[in-house]
Amino acid sequence: MNKYDDLDKLLKLKEDGILSEQEFEIEKKKVLGTEQKEIKSQNDKIKNEVQNSNENIVRSYVEKINKEKKLSNKKKFKIFAIIFAITMIIILSIAGITSIVSNINENKKQEIEKSKEVVLPNVIGKTMAEAEEELTKLELNVERCTNTTSDSDGKDSDSIVKQITRDYSSTKEGEIVKKGDLIRIWGESQKWRDKQQERKEKGYKYCPASNDTVIRCAQTLISNQLKAPSTAIWGKSEKVDEDNYGRCLVYVSVEAQNSYGGLVKSDYLVILQEVSTDGKFTYSPYASTYTITTFVSSPYSYIEDYKNGNIYPVIKTFLDNNEWNTRPKDV
Repeated sequence: MNKYDDLDKLLKLKEDGILSEQEFEIEKKKVLGTEQKEIKSQNDKIKNEVQNSNENIVRSYVEKINKEKKLSNKKKFKIFAIIFAITMIIILSIAGITSIVSNINENKKQEIEKSKEVVLPNVIGKTMAEAEEELTKLELNVERCTNTTSDSDGKDSDSIVKQITRDYSSTKEGEIVKKGDLIRIWGESQKWRDKQQERKEKGYKYCPASNDTVIRCAQTLISNQLKAPSTAIWGKSEKVDEDNYGRCLVYVSVEAQNSYGGLVKSDYLVILQEVSTDGKFTYSPYASTYTITTFVSSPYSYIEDYKNGNIYPVIKTFLDNNEWNTRPKDV
């Protein structure tokens, strides 16, 4: 049965007087209300079906997109993995090649360095000319030096080699050096050896201390005589001469405060009897220093004249008072 049949029955019951007008309206609404519910139910059903259908469509689309995305990511990952693998292979290959090249270069470098190495021959006792020729053939740079500063002939060709050095460090036969290294050969002349024999026979000796040490000792002696030694400003100082028994003549110039606090420049000659390598020295009390006083020329002109053989009487007296070139009694 449908709603129209129900409405016909209600209308007949009304016409037959079974239902009043009010009851008829109530029943009619019930019939019509049920239909609306059915319509609503059908609409809801259709709506749900549409919604489910849309959701399925969307879900299918999303799944499709995700699937395609996963496939795309996998593809990208594969591409990245391939690129990474190729890159690593290239890097490792370059590193390997670089290492090989580096090893080859290092080996070549070592070979080159080794090819530059030479063994020092024994040249001690040979003449300077013979030693120089032998070392030059080994492609070494050679410099002649005198074994003693006082031996002016020590560099001559016929002088005898006493020692050899590299960078002023002593070296010897059999040591490895490189081609191009500077080798110094230190010679001693026959004239010097004869002179040493003569000095030995006469009791001569040399001052063992360096010139710098001698000068410092002379400055110390002068400093002890200054009124204000802490104010001393040392000027030109020089070891002028040395006698046959190791006595040293030294020129010292200094500027220092006097008793009144004023700066005064003074020039001195100092004679030290003995000076050791550690800076210890002896001198003659009351006679070891001489203050140079001149109003005509500079004090250093006394030194220049002395070097030229012109010894002033006051300087000669100063030397004699210190027993200059006089053989000590204990020699």
